[in-house]
Amino acid sequence: MTLQTAAAYARKRSKFGKPIGAYQAISHPLANLVTDAEGARLLTWRAIWNIAQGAPDAAATISPAAEPVGSGGHVAVRTHLTALRKMALTPT
Repeated sequence: MTLQTAAAYARKRSKFGKPIGAYQAISHPLANLVTDAEGARLLTWRAIWNIAQGAPDAAATISPAAEPVGSGGHVAVRTHLTALRKMALTPT
C-alpha cells in the first residue's frame, strides 16, 4: 500500500458525513509520513552529493541520512499495515 493509496482511500471513505481524511486521526499520521519521507530523501541526497563532490565531511553526512531512512521505513510499514487492517475489517 502506498501513501497515495492511503490518501485516496481517506478521500473516498466517509464517516459522519465527511471523508475520513478530514479527521485528525487519519490526516496527521499521513502528513507525518510525507514529512518524514521527504526529510529522509533530502538527507540522503545531501550525503550522496557530498560524497560525489569529495567533501571532507562527506562521511559525517551518511549517518544522519541513514537513521531516518531505517526508522522511517519501520514507521511507514506499521502505519500502512494498520490502515490495511482497518480497510479489510471495515465495510465500505
